[in-house]
Amino acid sequence: MIIQTAAMQKDNSTKTMKMMKHDIRSPLSCLMMCSNFSLGLRNADKESLLNFTEQLLKILDSATDPDLFIRDMTITLDLCKSYFNQAPLILSYDKETILRYIDRMARTLISPARQLKSSSLKNNEINIITSINNILLEKKLEHLNSNFKFFFTKSEDIENLFISGSIDDFERMLSNLLNNAAEACSDVAGAVLIHLDVTDKLIYLIIEDNGKGIPSDVLQQLRNGISITSGKENGQGIGIVQIRGAISRLNGQLTIRSDVGHGSKFIIAINRSF
Repeated sequence: MIIQTAAMQKDNSTKTMKMMKHDIRSPLSCLMMCSNFSLGLRNADKESLLNFTEQLLKILDSATDPDLFIRDMTITLDLCKSYFNQAPLILSYDKETILRYIDRMARTLISPARQLKSSSLKNNEINIITSINNILLEKKLEHLNSNFKFFFTKSEDIENLFISGSIDDFERMLSNLLNNAAEACSDVAGAVLIHLDVTDKLIYLIIEDNGKGIPSDVLQQLRNGISITSGKENGQGIGIVQIRGAISRLNGQLTIRSDVGHGSKFIIAINRSF
């Protein structure tokens, strides 16, 4: 029994670290882009940001022990945050953007471990339009040199739309959905569309792309809740697991449609919060 318990704890630790590494890659990629393209940064600030991101990437790629991984990432993120909090002469937009990505990574080091231990993540009122805009900015920066574009449309001209749930869980789900759509469009000059359709009681969050589509056998497995790892470059199926878990915790429903060679559509129905 003791051996079995130790094996389960090790397995959970491995899952925890895989999930953290998976979720940190997107904001880390954006920090790297900031070091090259942020016009409001001095050369010294760009060099410092590049050094920090290289340290974080080295930790991300080499860590095998979850506790040491969290410790080393946290120390480096704290140093990076302290530097940019105190750095003078940086345009407020650039400083806020950098600090937002640092905070996203720092929160990721906590949320996945808590999520594995308990299904009850802290619920708050989430303005999903704000969250969508934040994640969309991250993805546009991450894929700045790609040959496809991101678009965001709404059925109504509203700036505030609320649901009840964990903001970290929701934003991680959206990030994973957009990662999947971006990967599907990686070989085409395509588009990834985020659309919100709103009724009196429900919000429909729609992620659509005109990429390569999903083969029928894989699509059937996804509809049946089976995680797919084949063809995934970095995620090893973790993104799909997190997406389904987040939708379940939001008491939402997922519909997947796809046509090989024409693209895919993920439709999430969530109760509207008033």
